[in-house]
Amino acid sequence: MFQLLFWGSVTIEPAGQIPIYFAIKYNADDIKLGHHYNVRGKITVDGKLKFITDTMHPVLSRKDSGELKLKMIRLQTAKKKK
Repeated sequence: MFQLLFWGSVTIEPAGQIPIYFAIKYNADDIKLGHHYNVRGKITVDGKLKFITDTMHPVLSRKDSGELKLKMIRLQTAKKKK
């Protein structure tokens, strides 16, 4: 059965220009052998969501180098009708 768990997050203020470097702290004792872990990202500006990730980014696997690059997608804002 698939179970979504939340292990950690990071807020960077002010983030500055890209690339934005980050590290997410987590308890290594919570990581289970054979389980799959992913990271997602979002960028907000003045409390408004501007960018998100649209794919899963696997982490903590045998192939994981410890470095992660998240590709962010700019959200389109709805234009107000006149």
